[in-house]
Amino acid sequence: MKILYVGAFDKSSSADFSRSLGLLKLHNKITCFDFRYKRNSSYSLFKSHNIKNLNGVTQNSLNKARNIIRNIIIKINSKINNIKKRITYFKIKRIFPEYLLPKNWLIGRQLINEVKNNKYDLVFFAKINSLNYRIIPKINRYAKTWYYFMDPTQTAIKISADKYASRTTFSNATFSDISDYFNKNGANSYFITEGFDEKLFYPKSGNIDKRIDIVFAGSKSPKREKYIEFLTKNGFSVECYGFGWSFKPLYLDELAEKYRQSKIILNFSRDRKGFSDRVFLSMGSGSFLLSEYCNDIEKCFEKKKHLDWFFNRKELLILLKYYLENPVIREKIAKEGSEYVHNNFTWVNIMKKIMIIVKTTNI
Repeated sequence: MKILYVGAFDKSSSADFSRSLGLLKLHNKITCFDFRYKRNSSYSLFKSHNIKNLNGVTQNSLNKARNIIRNIIIKINSKINNIKKRITYFKIKRIFPEYLLPKNWLIGRQLINEVKNNKYDLVFFAKINSLNYRIIPKINRYAKTWYYFMDPTQTAIKISADKYASRTTFSNATFSDISDYFNKNGANSYFITEGFDEKLFYPKSGNIDKRIDIVFAGSKSPKREKYIEFLTKNGFSVECYGFGWSFKPLYLDELAEKYRQSKIILNFSRDRKGFSDRVFLSMGSGSFLLSEYCNDIEKCFEKKKHLDWFFNRKELLILLKYYLENPVIREKIAKEGSEYVHNNFTWVNIMKKIMIIVKTTNI
């Protein structure tokens, strides 16, 4: 299939690279439309390009000029936003709809023209909350569309994700409750989890020096901070990496290596409903994952076979002590879990599910 992938390609750590490559490995022809940051660029993901040069931005005179222009546009947009607030205040927003404002109109028009002129079979949307959802029906005239959503309930409501999902031909959410929410609001949505890049997150052969007892990689939040403080007070040493912690965030190879060096990787659920790709990255690396319970994790894995989970602080203490003292049991579960995610949850596996739906559903 000929697919236009609309997402974020400005940072090498963006999962859009791995997702688009998953589609590419299924023998699709992919064009990457860098919507989120480089809003006036589109890229072809062929053999002549690789992940690094797609992401790289050389500091030549052209790019410097673009940065100057971008700063001017940001200032103009700030003034436009003030006008928008006044329009909203006087309740005449429909007379001056959002997609007619330069910030969204330019990228929206470019996107529509891209689809209209190049005859794509599918337009795949990810991370597009600043794109006006009203243009999606226009894109549907020329190609099927898919909206990929990977955030929890609070974010879905904040950005009106259901309005995107209900306007695309297909959609999915990586949290099952969000998929249900989309369907209740008129979408054709599926519960499809995130995946991981097996070329980055994999277990290394031989004896690995697991010098770290417990690790957590993710931004600090009040809930997570309380958990870590509780563990520290009870004698456990936890290395925390991410925004707000003493250690900086880790990505890609650095993160994979840190996971491999750890005996236990912790995971916390935001709302006891779904889980992030941290689960797959952890398990894919070959180390043992101990996760806070959530509904979706039980739908995807078997407790004490692929990983283990806890419901409260007391149970977390008991399980940490048990698995640190029983490395044979811990490593057996870690091995089983790693093999399971490598067989079922790589990005190729995930994108294959999506392609089957697109090709077999008559809409």
